[in-house]
Amino acid sequence: MVGAEFPDETVPQVWIDKETFQPLRIIVFDAKSPYSTRTGFLEIRYSKWQQIGKISYPMQIEFIQDGVTVRAIEVDDYQIDPNFSKDLFDIARLKLEYRQPIRTPDRTGESEGLSEVQKTIEEFKKIFE
Repeated sequence: MVGAEFPDETVPQVWIDKETFQPLRIIVFDAKSPYSTRTGFLEIRYSKWQQIGKISYPMQIEFIQDGVTVRAIEVDDYQIDPNFSKDLFDIARLKLEYRQPIRTPDRTGESEGLSEVQKTIEEFKKIFE
């Protein structure tokens, strides 16, 4: 563990396997996750490491925000040296295709509604903790 002493989970830290030097776990505090609207305890876990040619790769990555798994990535299949179309790397085209929607004043009620739903979910979680 780098950044803390076990079992302290109150400071940012990285857990590394002593034999392979592969990262197993990263813990960050007051972090805003791209998978959640909240900030707080964010943990990323790397597991099921597999050797692919000369590189080791985690076949499972989990993103845990405040004790709740908000995203899990699991590799089922892989291909070494695949052929990709050059269009996949056309940044100008990607920006046009995936540009952010423009917020209009009449949509503010929607975000307030989402905020209320989030508050209700948080209150519900507190009941069962």
